[in-house]
Amino acid sequence: MVFFCALSSCSGSAASWRKKADDAYAKGRYEEAISAYERVLALDSTQTEARFFLAVSHQVQGSYHKAIPLLDEVIIQEPDAYKAVLNRGHCYYALNDYRAAMADYELVLELEPGYGLALNPLAHMQFYLGDSAQACRTLELATEAMAGREIDPRLREACEGS
Repeated sequence: MVFFCALSSCSGSAASWRKKADDAYAKGRYEEAISAYERVLALDSTQTEARFFLAVSHQVQGSYHKAIPLLDEVIIQEPDAYKAVLNRGHCYYALNDYRAAMADYELVLELEPGYGLALNPLAHMQFYLGDSAQACRTLELATEAMAGREIDPRLREACEGS
């Protein structure tokens, strides 16, 4: 949750807090990053990228219910922010909301056609929701798009067996 502060109780500029937040994020110190990104947004609520990294910091800590509304705000502010849509899909996936995750992965592919990082989990969603044939077609596209990155061997095996 973003907190607000009186000018006298917030020291530093949004830019200096942003640097602290980005440094903490880069070092994997997500609690520190969350605190600093919240200060950035308290000082300048227009910083969409800071909101995105705040959301991702919550996401990597497993706080998906905190990340999703932040990602929603990013997507409202920047409708073509496919990485925000992708991360929101990952949050829904982690919460086992496969239909919402699948809708987000499909939206990513509308915004960024052929994006392997959306194709791979989309194949899983299709498989989990019972469309094995489409899942295997999507997995084939994901394999090509991922260019050597690991594809789930169990899903690949299920497709090869069908």
